[in-house]
Amino acid sequence: MTTRDGPSSDPALALFEAVLDCPEGERQAFLDAACAEDHELRDRVAALLAADAQTSTVLDVSLADLAAAMPSIEGEEEAPSSAGQRIGPYTLLEELGRGGMGAVYLAERSDVGKRVALKLVVGGLAAPERRARFLLERRVLAKLQHPGIASLLDAGVAKDSTPWFAMELIEGAPFDHYCDHQRLPVAERLALFEQVLEAVAYAHRNFVVHRDLKPSNILVTPSGAPKLLDFGIARLLEDDSQSIALTQSGIAPMTPDFAAPEQVLGQPIGPPTDVYQLGILLYELLCGSRPYRFAGHSASAIERRIVHEVPARPSTVATRTLDKDTELTPQQLAALRGTDPRRLRQRLAGELDAIVMKALAKEPERRYDSAEAFLEDIRRYRSGRPVAARPDTLSYRSRKFIARHPVSLAFSATLLALLAGFMTVHTVRVTAERNIAQLEARKAERVSDFLVDLFVASDPFSATSERIDEMSVREFMENRAARVVELEDQPEVQLDVLNTVSKMFQSMNVFEQALPLREQAVRVATSLYDSPHPRIAFTESGLGELYRNVGRYEDAETLFRRSLREYEALGLGRTLAASSVLTGLGEVLRQQGRLAEAEGFYADALALRREAYPDGDPALTQSMNNYALILWRKGRPAAAEPIFREALAAYRRQLSGDHPRIAAVLHNMGLVYRDLGRYEDALAAATESLTIKRARLGDDHWRMANAYRNLAGIHHAKGELAVAEARYREAMATRVAAVGEEHIAVHIDRISLADVLRDRGALTTADTLYLNALAWLESNARADHPGVAEACLGYGRSLLNQERVEEATVWLERAHAIRLERYGTGHLKVARVTGPLGAVRTAQGRYAQAEALLRSTLTALKADCHAPGCTLQTLQSLVMLYNAWGKPTQAREYQAQLTGEPSSSSS
Repeated sequence: MTTRDGPSSDPALALFEAVLDCPEGERQAFLDAACAEDHELRDRVAALLAADAQTSTVLDVSLADLAAAMPSIEGEEEAPSSAGQRIGPYTLLEELGRGGMGAVYLAERSDVGKRVALKLVVGGLAAPERRARFLLERRVLAKLQHPGIASLLDAGVAKDSTPWFAMELIEGAPFDHYCDHQRLPVAERLALFEQVLEAVAYAHRNFVVHRDLKPSNILVTPSGAPKLLDFGIARLLEDDSQSIALTQSGIAPMTPDFAAPEQVLGQPIGPPTDVYQLGILLYELLCGSRPYRFAGHSASAIERRIVHEVPARPSTVATRTLDKDTELTPQQLAALRGTDPRRLRQRLAGELDAIVMKALAKEPERRYDSAEAFLEDIRRYRSGRPVAARPDTLSYRSRKFIARHPVSLAFSATLLALLAGFMTVHTVRVTAERNIAQLEARKAERVSDFLVDLFVASDPFSATSERIDEMSVREFMENRAARVVELEDQPEVQLDVLNTVSKMFQSMNVFEQALPLREQAVRVATSLYDSPHPRIAFTESGLGELYRNVGRYEDAETLFRRSLREYEALGLGRTLAASSVLTGLGEVLRQQGRLAEAEGFYADALALRREAYPDGDPALTQSMNNYALILWRKGRPAAAEPIFREALAAYRRQLSGDHPRIAAVLHNMGLVYRDLGRYEDALAAATESLTIKRARLGDDHWRMANAYRNLAGIHHAKGELAVAEARYREAMATRVAAVGEEHIAVHIDRISLADVLRDRGALTTADTLYLNALAWLESNARADHPGVAEACLGYGRSLLNQERVEEATVWLERAHAIRLERYGTGHLKVARVTGPLGAVRTAQGRYAQAEALLRSTLTALKADCHAPGCTLQTLQSLVMLYNAWGKPTQAREYQAQLTGEPSSSSS
């Protein structure tokens, strides 16, 4: 009998594979006929079938899937040793390389012409039980589909029991060679290493461990993407009945330089084994050497060193007099990383040392428990957050906070003097350049020791696991801020203190304390420096951001524009600092509804950041989010949705799962999905966003109001009015508590609440809210502010519901004029007015006007693939129009288009 992988000398194995080829409904009869009275043979085959069924159940891999992933072999050949010979459907073309596991050939599949890398592995699988397990477990590897893992295409066993594997052909350089040849700095090496960790983490989630991770098994393609080879092959070849200690024969395939202690001791293998090997890889990437040198050592000595000897830290190795592994001097090693030995040692010392040594812990339970955990710590390091590998002390976490929120060095030392009382004002007076230099040298090391509690407590976005009482911090800050007057004879120092203390108040939501400090800072800066000056630009943009936060949009715009002019006059208009001002200006224009202007500033900021940052950088991703948001604001949710998805995917790769920036993108996606009529997707995104914000900020933070409002809008669109009302009230109460009754956003919340009350039939209460909000907006905002249009639209619809048609006309036409001027025909916000306005004109008998209005809106909506809810509303208005007009043919035409359209109740 011939099996898939050639003739079998074991009848049970041969019969097992023959049964697998039978349709499932015919297997029992085939087995009965084949075994006859041979009960022992039947029992052995039944055991193999049971194992196969269990594997298929766990992995959910059908026989059809397996056949597609690994075509069966036609016939069997001896394992060839040179090019030109065939194995299965493959012809070996040339040898690509040899190693401890065997030889790798460039091969071509004869029937389809596909080229592969075909590996012939040293050592056999003569035992029938091992051969059967090999055939079963290759399914695991066939299931691994990840862009960072080279796919297994086929596998089999030759007649002499030599296993072979046909894998995706990858062209690239070994991981370590690529990094050195490209002279990648540490930051870029870590970014590349993250991609490797992502691939290994994927495999771990699918219950597959590599067991032989090393640079030669990780190739970097010409496009710069790492690809992992030989995933899981070591597991397929391992003999479970044998110890794999280095001192014994028949060990499982592994490389001693990368072997984990449990591998050489024959102990259980798991994800921490891969973590250990990845730790060695990272060790070498950082300092140019491996933890151990085994040349000339006996097997027992190798085992002893791996199991018991703790290697030197990478920062120490990087500056050894001469690296004996590579014969490179410390200067040469550092140059390959784009730096010098002193800076390289400084970069590696501390957190990177700790991360590597945690991965290399002798006991598996002391390492990262998976590649996912390893990856998370690398990401935390790269984003400036505390890492799990370091002791979780308050001092350590505080230093990380300060590093993520840098202030000028002059401010740092001065604030020390102000808050801690360890220096008098006169000791920080700068009277000469020599004294400045001395002061700068002391600042960085003293800030973290004296401002620990203050900085940690005042940052709601801090990644710390504990919170210090915010009220006590606020009282402390208020007390110290009052002493700013003492610095009047040191205006430069006073400016730094004003900027930073106000920023801290702002991060604590204490806007009333932040504002006078920011305003004073601008006065100090403009009196201290001649315009243009970068300190003036920086201070003005800071005040502009604060004005934006409290709803003073016109004042914010003025400050942002002044700041931008300062940067441009200095020739700094194409810098990252300017990109932040451009973003702030875009935000404030967006919040005023001036979307066309805002889009230009967002686009300029995005272009600057694309020049400055690599793909995937958080600052660049933030600009992508801003640009997608403006597309949504301009009524193009379908265009915004893929950009938001890209931004979200990038943030999930870059940041921890509960990072506020992830919450922000999810919030925006909730808005987009709502407008696209994908309400369940919208609820899922908005709910996850709210959960992250609540965990990071607490229930009473002003950002929570936006989260509640987003959920309310989705429930309103779904027609779940009671839930929507409760959420809007929650949003309004939270916002009032945070920013007071007179913030413009509070009045926008009231308009949204009135919309729900109107749809619930509480027209009197709704009308009161509309008119009160409108009165406030007319007194405190521009006449064409978007909120004015919101209020006019809502009130007009309420009047229409009360059949007060003539009154409704006035308000709806005002809303339409504002929105049409701002957004243009076809924008969602315009479309949401044209429905009720068309109904008004229909009721007035102004049929031709209603027809022109509604049909132009419908054309624009369909052309730009806008929200289905607005399309539905417009179609319904057209049906009503033509029925009233006595044109049944046209009414039926548009009625037919309503079939299958989702509904929307939002205004």
